[in-house]
Amino acid sequence: MSGYGPARILRAPAVAIIHEALDNFPDSNVDARLDPAAFRDAQIYPMIWNELREALVAEYKGFLQTLKNHVRSAAQAQQSLLASLQ
Repeated sequence: MSGYGPARILRAPAVAIIHEALDNFPDSNVDARLDPAAFRDAQIYPMIWNELREALVAEYKGFLQTLKNHVRSAAQAQQSLLASLQ
C-alpha cells in the first residue's frame, strides 16, 4: 500500500456515473469554488495557495479537463478504471 490507502477499481457502471457527473460540472466552477486563502488556512496539500489566483485557476482547469477526457474515454469504451491517490 502506498499513498492514501489502497487502489480502488471503479467498474464500468461507476465510471459511467462519474463521467456524467464530471460532464455536468462546468469548468467555470473551478474559478467559482477555488478559495486559496481557505485552502492555505486549512493546510490543504499542496501548499501552493500563495500563487497568483489566475495561475491556480488555469492549472486546475487543465487538471479537470484531463480528468474529464480520461474518464470520458473509459466510459465510452465501457472500461473500468483503477484509482490510486499518491
